[in-house]
Amino acid sequence: MTELSPRGVPSQWGNDNSDKYAEHTLLGFKFSTWNEEVMLAALSAPAPRGEGLQLLVTANVDHIVRLTQDAEFREAYRSSWKAVVDGMPVLIYARLRGAPIPGRLTGSDLFPKLLNKLSPDRHRLLFVCADEETAIKLNERVRELGF
Repeated sequence: MTELSPRGVPSQWGNDNSDKYAEHTLLGFKFSTWNEEVMLAALSAPAPRGEGLQLLVTANVDHIVRLTQDAEFREAYRSSWKAVVDGMPVLIYARLRGAPIPGRLTGSDLFPKLLNKLSPDRHRLLFVCADEETAIKLNERVRELGF
């Protein structure tokens, strides 16, 4: 199990949220440079008291287009806990710009792994779903896990 520092960052990497190597500005937004293991450890750690929800945004081409057109969407990105590169075109752009992004961290890859790391006695879940059908299926799945 990965040991976490008080700020929710795995201590063995020796960085925290203010470390210049933990984030890189790209397209005017700060993107995490953590790999999947570090991100999952941080996401499964209890959020520090008083910090509220931790919104993780996963940038793909659709998001990049919406960021240019939707002020509320831009604000969600700016106020997010972490932003990661999800789409391959965004990763290619990041690499061409010299960003130290270790690779794609897709929501569809992170989500099932994260669910398996969470426990009903330590974590409270909140999801925003695209539609009611997704919400119903997700509710069934988390209930199967004991939440």
